[in-house]
Amino acid sequence: MIFSIDTSGDDCSIALVAKSVVYEKSFQHERQLLERLPGYVTNLLHDAGITFAGISCVVCGTGPGSFTGARVAVMYGKSLAYALDVPVIGIPSFDAIAVTTQHKNRIVVCSSRRSEVIASAYKQGEMMAIAAPRSIADLEINAWAATMFAGQPFVILGDLERLVTHQVAPKARDLTQLAMPRIVAANFDDVDVLVPTYVATSFGGDL
Repeated sequence: MIFSIDTSGDDCSIALVAKSVVYEKSFQHERQLLERLPGYVTNLLHDAGITFAGISCVVCGTGPGSFTGARVAVMYGKSLAYALDVPVIGIPSFDAIAVTTQHKNRIVVCSSRRSEVIASAYKQGEMMAIAAPRSIADLEINAWAATMFAGQPFVILGDLERLVTHQVAPKARDLTQLAMPRIVAANFDDVDVLVPTYVATSFGGDL
């Protein structure tokens, strides 16, 4: 089975996927991510009727998102892959959000600082971002999106109620879907090189 994990936001998601069979759990970490995660993983394995030895590949969301959250998913994923001697693949958490609304131009956002967001842009029907994640002021997001999409309609996806038109959190099962072509091609990441996506904000520091 493929184990996937994303902890970049307030809603953390883990899943075990084998062909069309999906076992998944989501939970809010409530600032206790490291304390709560092992119990949820144990329960997920129990639901699937396997042990850690039944995991053949690990997929982790690399962010962007909260500094701690993005780091936990990547470090947990890398540690698990190393311990089990299985391959690991990192997938941008924004890609897992964008895949839910492929038929529209979309901006994907997550929290930043003050009146800013971290944002990236995806064209209708495409899964690769046309703009790398960057820090943008709330008041500038619509103008930036209009530039990205040449004035065409767009939606804003993410978990920020103040801005989004569709509230969506990254799901571990979607990470697995996005990773499948790489798994088939055996295009895995180097466990020693894979790192989270951090984005510098206008006020300094990384998220």
